[in-house]
Amino acid sequence: KVLPMLPVSLSNNLCSLKPDVERLAYVYELHIDTKNYGIKKSKLYEATIQSQKKFTYGRIDRVLDDHLDTFTQDEKKIFDSIIALYKITQKIRKKRLLKGYDFRTQENRLRLDKNQELQSIDIETSSPSHQLVEECMLLANIQASHDLGEMGIFRIHEEPSLQKLDKLIEDVASLGLKVKRLNDVHSTIISLQDKADNALLRDEVDKLIIQTQQLAVYSSKNLGHFGLGFEGYSHFTSPIRRYADLVLHRMLKTKKLPKDLDDVCQNISTVARTVDTMVWDLEDRKYARWAAKHLDQPLIAKVVDIDRGIVKVDQNMVGLKATLDNYNGEKLFSTVRIKIKSSDIIHKSIIATIVG
Repeated sequence: KVLPMLPVSLSNNLCSLKPDVERLAYVYELHIDTKNYGIKKSKLYEATIQSQKKFTYGRIDRVLDDHLDTFTQDEKKIFDSIIALYKITQKIRKKRLLKGYDFRTQENRLRLDKNQELQSIDIETSSPSHQLVEECMLLANIQASHDLGEMGIFRIHEEPSLQKLDKLIEDVASLGLKVKRLNDVHSTIISLQDKADNALLRDEVDKLIIQTQQLAVYSSKNLGHFGLGFEGYSHFTSPIRRYADLVLHRMLKTKKLPKDLDDVCQNISTVARTVDTMVWDLEDRKYARWAAKHLDQPLIAKVVDIDRGIVKVDQNMVGLKATLDNYNGEKLFSTVRIKIKSSDIIHKSIIATIVG
């Protein structure tokens, strides 16, 4: 179920986008320089917006791939605008990745049946339509950070430590990729990704790179965002999605900082981390309950932790993690055939054994 951050009357009504319904919003009007694709000028104001249509990501992906299905004339006008915007955002994205990173990640969505039992896994990847929304969102967040100056509410992400970077190079070497630490972290990671592309190991290497990253948190001081490659970054999204956005909006409107800003940033970061932990806990228990009912079922998995002998299933029940009771030094990311031997739902502990 959903536990909304704001009262239901807001989250399910006044702050939700519905076609042909007016909504109040706080808007950035951004003018893009078509030569270097940076923000040339901006204007921030309160506005009334009205969504024209509710489309799925899948349908917009088809539009961007030049596979238009049946459509009305009104929809055609919207599609034409989206296609034009997409072309611009792709150039903005290309420029952004000169300093930031493009990680090939996927999100596993657990599909539950009417009894709340785990039924299957839906896999979501970053598609063109997701990238279109993301780049527009990033532009607004960058401008908000710029308008705040040196003090405000920022989303910061510091670069990984040299110890973690050395561990990353060591792990990648176990996959057969030899990379030396270069003059800076960014160059080293890009070099890793290039070699991984050539070896067809990009997905595996990206997972290792993500594991070396520091946690992104909220801060009253602008310390930059390493992963995105931004000198300053905040969360502006409007209509509202996060409490941090509300705090930011108030500062942009009043030009004043809350007296307890450091406490606010720390609290928001802590609550966000707590929510993430709750989600992971729920997912692990769903996996454990499924595993308890499917003992001895053959599964295909990959070794993801060579120190503790942990595997992650990558077919059928994707994302399920188990500890091997007969781990014998298999290489990182090697594919193994396993069977579940036991599952402790209380402790979310699944034990499996390599077979065949």
